[in-house]
Amino acid sequence: MVFLIQRVSKAKIAIRGTKIAEISNGLLVLVGVEKDDNSNVIKKLIDKLLKFRVFNDKYEKMNLNIEQVKGQILFAPQFTLLADHFSGNRPSFSKVPSNSYSRDIYNKVIAEIEKNDVYGGSGVFGEDMEISLINQGPATFWLNI
Repeated sequence: MVFLIQRVSKAKIAIRGTKIAEISNGLLVLVGVEKDDNSNVIKKLIDKLLKFRVFNDKYEKMNLNIEQVKGQILFAPQFTLLADHFSGNRPSFSKVPSNSYSRDIYNKVIAEIEKNDVYGGSGVFGEDMEISLINQGPATFWLNI
């Protein structure tokens, strides 16, 4: 599983022009599901995400995590994170698991994060979403286990 994390001052997800989720001061997390992902991987990655110190302290050092800044996390599924782009000019998605498997894993990610006060919303698996954000920093991180 891959989390592409962006520290944001604002982020919003809409479907066909209708807002479905919005946060301020937090993280936008794009989620790529891999074939061997399971509950153990999900728990480890969520734990790492919650402890990941990417927010500035009073000395302007990245030393605080999402809970310490009382931020929120907005999730969006994004299978293109797992694109194979090493041969040719068109990305291949042959290593991406089936839609049903990926949907199930993504829903488990959301169920796991909902146990925490930081959950700010989610995109919808399989939908064409419009995601807008103001990346703070900019600060973008690739997180996997």
